[in-house]
Amino acid sequence: MSRYESAENTLIAALTLLPNNPAVQSYLASVYYYQGQLERAEAPLQASLAQERSGYAVNLLALLRRQQGEYGEARELFAESAETRRAIGDQIGVAMALNNAGLVAQSLGDYADAKRQYEASGEMLRQLNNPHGVAATLSNAGQAAIKLGDFAEAERLLSESVTIKRELGNPRSLAISLGNLGEVFARNGEVEVARTQLRESLQLAIEADAQPIILDTLLIFSLVEQANFAAQIVAWILAHATTDEVRQRAKELQQDDIAATASIWTQAELIDYVLKKGEKAGVRN
Repeated sequence: MSRYESAENTLIAALTLLPNNPAVQSYLASVYYYQGQLERAEAPLQASLAQERSGYAVNLLALLRRQQGEYGEARELFAESAETRRAIGDQIGVAMALNNAGLVAQSLGDYADAKRQYEASGEMLRQLNNPHGVAATLSNAGQAAIKLGDFAEAERLLSESVTIKRELGNPRSLAISLGNLGEVFARNGEVEVARTQLRESLQLAIEADAQPIILDTLLIFSLVEQANFAAQIVAWILAHATTDEVRQRAKELQQDDIAATASIWTQAELIDYVLKKGEKAGVRN
């Protein structure tokens, strides 16, 4: 039995004793949400909110709406959650809501607002001595800076994020920041520096079995590889992406003349090529 299944059973049992407890209802909804069972999360969450619009429950509803692509509503809900939590002195909760609001703004293409939200969240987390949170918001702000075309700022933010994450020893999270930093160097034309960052990112993602990060890092390699292979990377990602976010990033890099010939590659061959500079794998026409 997984920890989520155990938590679900415990919370369902609690609801038999406390059938109208909003906290228990919202915690049950969160168990469903984090298992990806969005439809099951809706009913207990709405039951909780009907009794009490707690910052926790409102934040969870905002996360749910974001996953459902309802970005406008999610943005309003994260703002409500931040205010509710601010009123009770829940600084960590406020910082989380601000960071989540930044994610929604980024999904809406409002990168300037996203960066402001991330930086406000990060400043609060610095004051609260929460290095994990600081590193995450720096990474998010760096991604927004890339979208804004401010590569010097992106390098500053992402370099600090990488430094903190190395100290914390979180390889999965470090892989994300290294990949983003590699993208900055790639867009600045610093190809070899970019490859160094991207190779480390890819190796860490493989060790962590983090498939979305593997795909995203492979995609960034398309910025530093020769045109033919870059095209094949993008086409392969479009065919194999596991999230809409990665698929959208691939579409942004796709060129009109890309042929969908990448199906002849395996993921292992793509990885072998970018890690070993083509010594064992060759570009296929």
